[in-house]
Amino acid sequence: MRTSKFLSLAAASALLAGGSLLSAGPASASTTVDYATFYGASDFGVESGGYPTGVDWFFGDVSGTEGPHQFTNTGLVLNDPASGDVQILNQNVTTPVDAGELASVVQNANIFAQNGEWFFQLAFFAEGTSDTGFTTLRPATAGSVSTGDPWITSQALGSYAAGATASFSDLADALYAGEAPQLLAYGFFVAAGQTTTINGISWGTQGSSFGLPPTRTISPNPITQDAFSTAGQGLTLSGTNWFPGVDAYIFIVDHNGTTVFEDTSSFIVDSAGNVSVSVVLPSKPDVGTYYVTFDDDSFYYHTGVLDHYVSAPGGGEGEGSNAQGIQISVIAAAPELAATGAESGTLIAGGILLLILGGVVLIGSRRRRAQLG
Repeated sequence: MRTSKFLSLAAASALLAGGSLLSAGPASASTTVDYATFYGASDFGVESGGYPTGVDWFFGDVSGTEGPHQFTNTGLVLNDPASGDVQILNQNVTTPVDAGELASVVQNANIFAQNGEWFFQLAFFAEGTSDTGFTTLRPATAGSVSTGDPWITSQALGSYAAGATASFSDLADALYAGEAPQLLAYGFFVAAGQTTTINGISWGTQGSSFGLPPTRTISPNPITQDAFSTAGQGLTLSGTNWFPGVDAYIFIVDHNGTTVFEDTSSFIVDSAGNVSVSVVLPSKPDVGTYYVTFDDDSFYYHTGVLDHYVSAPGGGEGEGSNAQGIQISVIAAAPELAATGAESGTLIAGGILLLILGGVVLIGSRRRRAQLG
């Protein structure tokens, strides 16, 4: 069974209920699926004399020559082929009530990128009530979001001079030492001479993707016992627009919740975001209903984009009294039809009924995601 690496939704709800999260930015009109929002070029604003209104993500105002960017089906490419400084920020944020909660949110953030040529950034007003004391905090190491690494403050903060390096906990304590700060945005900076593709990020209970929504197909359905257990045939699982380089996760249970197949790392999404898997069971399965989980064991899994939820008699392994996934039907080999007579009609009707009963059933939002971050 897999568990989420993201910040607990229950914990986030508790913070909200207790008044710990102080401010929130504008809502986005971008495409949202479960806990993930998909952002394209038209969803980004541009900073000019202040943060733009009506958008979550925007391109920050950086000094010098701004580098280029392009949106692809799997992510946002920064600084290719030309080179400059590029900054993207998300102002749809809430401010943790103290340094400990800030550290928890940062440590549970997950970045999905094709290399480490980026710096994570947090923009603050150190004095949030008066909107003064602007600074950004970032790890000293590119490609890191760890609170265990040294961090840098861009401007003077408490006893720290502009550009000073210290532990995250010390900088966070300085940030919260006086007047309550205001978190303005989080995001990325890519310097001139560096190139990266940002696929997505999870932050708190938010998931942001900069590619197209993923697709997933499972066929054939229904599938015969023989086909499901014969080399060169099997069940074909295909996906497009997934994050390149991640592992595909396949988990199949029968109607009793018994695992018949599981693979967590044998199949990797290619550089174009495509994945195709053929599943052949080691022995002939029983006729009946099965449930197939097919996702990326990463961003889409934790944000609930690809997975769905169905009940399974007998209980699903690792999921209490349920199994999640796409419902498929395993049937016996189709009988040969008689050439003439009423028997032929009966067999045809029976075959059609089996096809109807074997249709793909996509059940609504899964609930196994107890965490997002």
